[in-house]
Amino acid sequence: MLASNHFLNLRRKRSKALNGRLGVRVRFKHVHRFKDRHGKARSYVRISGRGKAIPITADPEDQVEFARQYDRALETLGGKVRSRRIKAGSWAALIAQYKTWADFKDLGPSTKHKKLQRIERWIDQWEDLPFRETTHADVMKLRSLIDAPTTANTIVSDISSIIKAAVRHGLMDHNPAELRSLGVKRRKSTSGNRYVWTAADFKKFVDFYPIGTMEHLALKLLWCTGVRVSDACRLGPQHIRNGNLEFTEYKDSNSKAQGREPKERCIPILPMLQQAIDATPSHALAFIVKRKPSKLGSILTGVPYADGNTFGAWFKRACKEAGLPKQCAAHGVRRGSATGAAEHGATEHQIMSIFGWSTPEQARVYTQKAQRKALTARSIDLLGLGRE
Repeated sequence: MLASNHFLNLRRKRSKALNGRLGVRVRFKHVHRFKDRHGKARSYVRISGRGKAIPITADPEDQVEFARQYDRALETLGGKVRSRRIKAGSWAALIAQYKTWADFKDLGPSTKHKKLQRIERWIDQWEDLPFRETTHADVMKLRSLIDAPTTANTIVSDISSIIKAAVRHGLMDHNPAELRSLGVKRRKSTSGNRYVWTAADFKKFVDFYPIGTMEHLALKLLWCTGVRVSDACRLGPQHIRNGNLEFTEYKDSNSKAQGREPKERCIPILPMLQQAIDATPSHALAFIVKRKPSKLGSILTGVPYADGNTFGAWFKRACKEAGLPKQCAAHGVRRGSATGAAEHGATEHQIMSIFGWSTPEQARVYTQKAQRKALTARSIDLLGLGRE
């Protein structure tokens, strides 16, 4: 992170300028927009006292073509050309095109926003770079310039998804950002909140929030299902079928647009979770709903949390009030649940099924850790170190 306010201000200015180039919040002087009688958005350039207005037929999201027509209209009307030109064939031009494709448009609002924020972190390095000339070495160099390993991995995945879309549209013939196919492993995270909930954390939380409270149900839901927070905030009575929770993961809700089928989940409801559901009042389509203050104390609103971020922030506050370690967060419950499953003998494929992972790599982290723990315990016993 940048510590200096000076650099933060520079970054904000840089971000604002970049948003203009990428079409996030671009404004063109003398451009007027309206909807015709068919409801279609129309744009035209008009300068007072300079003659008849000139229409712009390009899609406003296609910044390259829109800017070209805008400049031509200004020149015709005798105005000063002020548009930001995007170099044809550059990465800036590719991203402008990518934003007009279904690959981007079909993403959820939050996913779009976060992706654009991450693009701002690296586009200055590649802005004028011809995207067709991008090499594996370019991707590796960019990855090495990003300090946070998790962010670096995510940005490489973003670039890979953009190139995949370009390949599908016939603009490129290979993907130099597909590092896994080249045998390049993801960077390992050395920092961040990787806290794993323990049995002691679990007990302390449920002792503080007894059965029947929304917090108690939230923990049981996370622990007994292993779902992500983006799913925990959406699950409700309508997902219960024959003693199971059946739903489509939110993470994959846009996967058809990316060429992947949505992932359907079917998770048995354990007795511990069913007891918590039965004991918690709810009159909504979500198990976990917000509370609001009233003269009689807090009351349920029936309004679920908007997304995983707001749900996670609420759960984080609940952990703090219960006196748990400050690292405790909702996603750590998922890690704790996976660790417990592995320590009780669950195989990689069983853990993949429980937690919705497509490949064994993530499940292997937990099974190998459990195996090392068990092996160490047996070794200590053989050495007699566990005896007095």
